[in-house]
Amino acid sequence: METPATIAAKVWRRILVPGVTGTALQIGRPFGPRRALLAAKCGDDELHEGQADAPDAALGEVRGLLGAGALDAGEAAVVRRIQRLVPVDASAIGARIDASVLRLGALLHDAVAAYHPDMAGVFRPNAPRKLLAATIAALGEVAPPATVRGALLRHAWLGELLHFSLARVDVGWWTGSARFIGRTPPPRLMAWPGVRRVRRDERTIALMRLPDLFEGMSRGEVEPALAEAYRRAITLFLHATPLTDLVLAGRETPAFEWAEPHARLVAKPAGARLVRRAIALGDDRGKPAYEAITAACGSLPEALRSESGVSSPS
Repeated sequence: METPATIAAKVWRRILVPGVTGTALQIGRPFGPRRALLAAKCGDDELHEGQADAPDAALGEVRGLLGAGALDAGEAAVVRRIQRLVPVDASAIGARIDASVLRLGALLHDAVAAYHPDMAGVFRPNAPRKLLAATIAALGEVAPPATVRGALLRHAWLGELLHFSLARVDVGWWTGSARFIGRTPPPRLMAWPGVRRVRRDERTIALMRLPDLFEGMSRGEVEPALAEAYRRAITLFLHATPLTDLVLAGRETPAFEWAEPHARLVAKPAGARLVRRAIALGDDRGKPAYEAITAACGSLPEALRSESGVSSPS
């Protein structure tokens, strides 16, 4: 039986480090809710106290998480992300990892894995649907961050993952065709394109809109339900990392929904300040995000109005 440390190492290697360093994610065998929870045992429990004398309460909470030690590539990347939002000194810190980050990383992997070409087959056509159902249930059990520090760390580790994309390449030639999802076609198929009448059609879709990549492909009657389940999983994932959700509020799909985790985060002065800083780094200085938040709430929450440059509708 795998130990929690072994599972956590796989989440770290396959999802978290690629997510913050920009290398390729490794989507493969699902972790499952139980193994995702076991991986979380290797993370920090988020029960740190902020320093009362810190100039910024968010910085004080972050200092409770960071300790001395050498930084590996993933930790160094996370520190750089944190430094864009709070002025933490990187000369003597080594990022520990939040338990919820490990769990959420594993569960996001499983949502994407539901669309892995090898997941559904002749003998288990319902496997993708069952995997997404289990993943949705597990995501619903993840508590929102209890502290501003927790929200910041989830955003630093997980915030870029939904920007990753997956490619679908359809290759046709005079005697056949083949489809490659998340893989590069072998060179032999692309050889002699003129003689063999090779045709290549490539489409790339961000993970946020992953079901769109499979439009036009036959997946049986479950396809619409599978797409809806995937959108629900992504919505729950974003609710569990509310700072990321607010930054990405201007997205097309899944539509932004104002929820309790957002209200709890912006109710804290340090949380509202952190949200404003993070949104301001987005497209058009965060205007699409503010407009989506305003539309979802009826008016822009008071805590977010300062420095937003966006007026609530009259």
